[in-house]
Amino acid sequence: ATPKALQAISEQWKGAERHPIVHAVMGAGKSLFCAAIIQGCLQAASCIVVTAPRAMLVRQLYTTLSKLLPAGAVGMYYGRTKQPSRQVIVACDASTEKLARSLKNAGREVELWVADECHGSEAERIKGWVEKVQPKARLGLTATPRRADENEGLSLWTEVIYRYTAG
Repeated sequence: ATPKALQAISEQWKGAERHPIVHAVMGAGKSLFCAAIIQGCLQAASCIVVTAPRAMLVRQLYTTLSKLLPAGAVGMYYGRTKQPSRQVIVACDASTEKLARSLKNAGREVELWVADECHGSEAERIKGWVEKVQPKARLGLTATPRRADENEGLSLWTEVIYRYTAG
């Protein structure tokens, strides 16, 4: 992750109700960028949730974050693997309702929610997740911030604050 991108996000989070998006093309290293953001938040945050719409992305994010973040910090909440007590939890969008209940039952608040492929966040399931969990900070990642499909949009996000390419 570039220092400019990290600084842009930090500045956004200082303002009230800021929910920025980072636009990164496919192959630009969104998983590595995600790890850098989380690394910067780990000490202050007790619960960071990373969501992705597909199982393949959940596994990819979990694997990358597990390698780059402190041992035992990253857990998964997907399929049979339920680790809601970890500091960083990677979950599939389809698991967010159950994860919200699990976090509420444990008295955990979400300090940061990172949504991979945030252009898909118009789903009622995701909007319900945000309403139930009320993450203190949000960050959306997407390669396609402008959408023509009415089921894909960015109403949960305020603006694209940084764009980067595979280069």
